[in-house]
Amino acid sequence: MATTMKFPAYHDSSIMAHVAADGRIQSLNEHAAGVAKRCAKFLIDVGHPVLAPLGELLGLLHDLGKTQPDFQYYLKKVAIEKTMALKAPHSMVGAAYAGYDKLTQNFPAIFGILSYVISGHHRGLYDYDQLDDNLHSQELRKRTMDCAEEFKIGFGILMDFLQLHGKTIKEYLQDNTSHSNAQAMVRLCFSCLIDADFLDTEEFMDAARQETRQQTTAAYECMAVLQKKLLDHTGSFSANTPVNMARAQFLSTCRQHGSQCELGYYSLFLPTGGGKTLSSMAWALETALHHGLQRIIYVIPYTSIITQTAQVFKQIFGEHNVLEHHSEFQESVSSARETNILTSSSTDDEAYSPYRLICENWDAPIIVTTNVRFFESTFSHKVSATRKMHNVARSVVVFDEVQQFPNAFLNPMLHGLDNLREVFQCQCLFCSATLPSFDRNHNSPFKHVKDFYALQHRLSPIVDITAEMVAPFERVHYHLKPISLTYAEIAMRLKQHTSGLCVVNTRKEAAMLYLELLEQGCPPEQLLHLSRNMCSSHLKTAITAIRERMAQEIPTLVVSTPLIEAGVDLDFPVVYRTKTGLDGIIQAGGRCNREGKRAERGEVFVVDLIEGGQLQGDRKEAVYATQDLIHATGATYSESHLDYIQQYYERFFKRIKTFDAHGIAARLWRADYAESWQFDFESASKDFKIIDEQDQVEIILKDESLLPLIDSLQHHRAFLSRHVLRQLQPYRIGVSHRQYNTLLAAGWVEKIVLDPGTQRELCMLDLDGYDAALGVRWDNPYADAPLIS
Repeated sequence: MATTMKFPAYHDSSIMAHVAADGRIQSLNEHAAGVAKRCAKFLIDVGHPVLAPLGELLGLLHDLGKTQPDFQYYLKKVAIEKTMALKAPHSMVGAAYAGYDKLTQNFPAIFGILSYVISGHHRGLYDYDQLDDNLHSQELRKRTMDCAEEFKIGFGILMDFLQLHGKTIKEYLQDNTSHSNAQAMVRLCFSCLIDADFLDTEEFMDAARQETRQQTTAAYECMAVLQKKLLDHTGSFSANTPVNMARAQFLSTCRQHGSQCELGYYSLFLPTGGGKTLSSMAWALETALHHGLQRIIYVIPYTSIITQTAQVFKQIFGEHNVLEHHSEFQESVSSARETNILTSSSTDDEAYSPYRLICENWDAPIIVTTNVRFFESTFSHKVSATRKMHNVARSVVVFDEVQQFPNAFLNPMLHGLDNLREVFQCQCLFCSATLPSFDRNHNSPFKHVKDFYALQHRLSPIVDITAEMVAPFERVHYHLKPISLTYAEIAMRLKQHTSGLCVVNTRKEAAMLYLELLEQGCPPEQLLHLSRNMCSSHLKTAITAIRERMAQEIPTLVVSTPLIEAGVDLDFPVVYRTKTGLDGIIQAGGRCNREGKRAERGEVFVVDLIEGGQLQGDRKEAVYATQDLIHATGATYSESHLDYIQQYYERFFKRIKTFDAHGIAARLWRADYAESWQFDFESASKDFKIIDEQDQVEIILKDESLLPLIDSLQHHRAFLSRHVLRQLQPYRIGVSHRQYNTLLAAGWVEKIVLDPGTQRELCMLDLDGYDAALGVRWDNPYADAPLIS
């Protein structure tokens, strides 16, 4: 890329940016030039070539504060002389120009971006008020005076930039940003600078690490090769049944549509068993090739199903082409590396892990991740989370099981998706067998708060589903009128079937029904339980066992919470579902006669659990919306009733109290603030937590496989590195404070102090406090009648 601006010759060419372990010095001139080139290239790659000079400017000015004598003294003492010294903050100096109102009034967008991006390039994006206070502070004025000569040189670079590019970029930003997406432009530029800074620093400080990164990315195969691999895989499929013929037609339609469609929002509604996973990937590959997009990101709601999808893709495309990035993924490690992690405070093996390197910035062709990681990165103010976002730009993003988007965050999530489309130029696909109408206005005139945000562009279907297309998949009878039953009565009904599934609303209900089945003589080996009361490792083992038993037609009864409803591919002849919304009933029905191979249709029954707890929040509103729909249309449903689910969502969304429970939209998209580039990035980031952890305590099951690691943590021979966290994650369980206190009183929780200074600790659950079938015990061992024995 040809540069458009002259690079700076700082007052003293010996000013240091970094000092390597071997004593080599990278000058600030060299570092600024390297970051400027990378940042400009990233902005070109993400579809904003007009902003390349702005990327150069950000790179040239971002470390201007390192010219302070205090910082040079600090670097000399710490990096060269290996002694202690007070830190000298430097990030704010390069942003100081934005504090001069006379300078910024003609270019508010340019200086808005410059101020947020440079000031936050180490600590993360600020809230506006805090940033403004810092820009006008006496401390910053003193720091700029301490490096007055270099600050003048930076001012000259800035003036050259404004003279050469100011008008063009100002007009481009006016045409391509508004109050509805300006915050996303800040995030995109921030991500470009962050990754450019990290990569240039890595190249100088640790060439071996960068070589590992380059070797890893060089091994990736292009979209055309991946497309051929999927064609080869699906070419062996036979269309020998009506269901397989329909799947083949869906797949062909997706391929054709993807090769021709424009950038936008698309939806894929296929009946359960219609081959959604492969059809959506086929579409994604075709549209990526059609538009020259750089990667495919597959976003899934739960870790309980992400491994299932990732494994399918790895088998087709090769493990090296698929990055599986979520909290519970375990990369393969050697025994030597395991030893290092257990005995050292740091490990070269971990730092050079290709998996860790690619997780840092998502530079991979296919990424499989969770809603939590994707959206919390999208809204994060933190450097580590935001770094990857420029590699989300110009990507195909497939959102699977979108009915699982949490209503409390739906407003900012849909706002954010509009920003992905407009600023990040993403191609977005929404998949579900119960697809909500996110592009319609669901605000009710009778509600005080009208905060549903509809996507600003239509969700266009890839496949125009007709009743005839769905006919081969009509494999279930839905009995929507609830039957009032006790635990004992549900158990009696389940036992009448060779195999069956009952989905209940809470962990407690799952435990109670499981125990009732045992009480009625159900053989323990025939009975399995699934809930988040179990750790993920045991959940995956249980799901695998269910699949194997069902494949061998071994009698199997399963009691589960709703975690089974989103994409867990299991197949039962009969399903009972305690009262919930129509979407949950249909999703539960997706586990019934899934393959349509049974001689008779499967049966799905809705149960009003007499002894169950009171429905709360959104689930209560979903039940009311379903009852209203049944009253209006009759208690019948089949896969061919194509408009039924939309009628349900029309009713359901109008009953939701708020779609922005934490007021995030006002902090990022309020028109009068956004037009003056006033955003509260940090506070919005802290409040955007899809999983509410306020009423949860994390405990780690003291599984036998973890005992050597736990011993090392206890005796401070190991530290809580990322790899150690990934080892612990499959045995993590979130429990309420009330349940935690019960476990603590029973003597089943041991606290391991990791850092005596900060008192950071891990809560380890003894095996006595964990039931092999049901997970965390709910009972107090000193009570007369334990719930779980």
